Amino acid sequence: MSLPFFVGSLPFQSVPEAIDFVKKNSAHLPFLPQLPELNPQEDMIGQVLRGFELGYWDESASCALERFQNEFCESERFKIQIAGPYTVARALSLKTKEIWPQWKRLILGLVDQFRQGGFLGEMWIQIDEPFWSKETCPEQNYFQELDSIKVSQSKVSWGMHSCASLRPELNTELLKAFRFLSCDCLRSFLSEEEKNKIEKWLKEDPQKIFVWGGLENGTVREIQDPWINHNQRIWVSAPCGLSYL
Repeated sequence: MSLPFFVGSLPFQSVPEAIDFVKKNSAHLPFLPQLPELNPQEDMIGQVLRGFELGYWDESASCALERFQNEFCESERFKIQIAGPYTVARALSLKTKEIWPQWKRLILGLVDQFRQGGFLGEMWIQIDEPFWSKETCPEQNYFQELDSIKVSQSKVSWGMHSCASLRPELNTELLKAFRFLSCDCLRSFLSEEEKNKIEKWLKEDPQKIFVWGGLENGTVREIQDPWINHNQRIWVSAPCGLSYL
């Protein structure tokens, strides 16, 4: 049976409720819940802008942070989510190159923050890029800038989530850049060409994960597609943030 994957945002009104949800439903990959309905500063852009000010996150940017650390710092792996530089730039009507320096400092600061907080396991960083689609995508130097961060980090796995209905093109650069990919597969089904590319990508590295974002008011048990069920490294999720299993 496919494992569930949670994009990150949850519609809860209390931190204990959100952390309890993570414990019950995502023990295989604990994720730091984002609670924008409880904390307005925790929307994806506001959270990054607060991080730009500090170089890390405090409880005003992530109200579940302390509770998450107390519960999951000994986990073998854990996940955080952050709005990507392309999305932040688009939201601020800037060019991505203007965002990269601050975004890099923030990412490096977050890695240090979690390590100093006692998280010794594998850190999964999900870069949220909802504007990244087949029709609109970052400049070519996006991958070079990301590589410049990766080279200094160990025990960090990088992934990208896009909820664009026109999914990003699964080109060589994209597939090479990320260990896990999460895409909206609800509004348009995967083509045979996409499936073939994903299967080849998964075979290249036993650590890679593809997240099929196609659940809507359903559960993992209801999935009947044999293409999804035959591969344990195809996980399933709701297509976007505040929807959850």
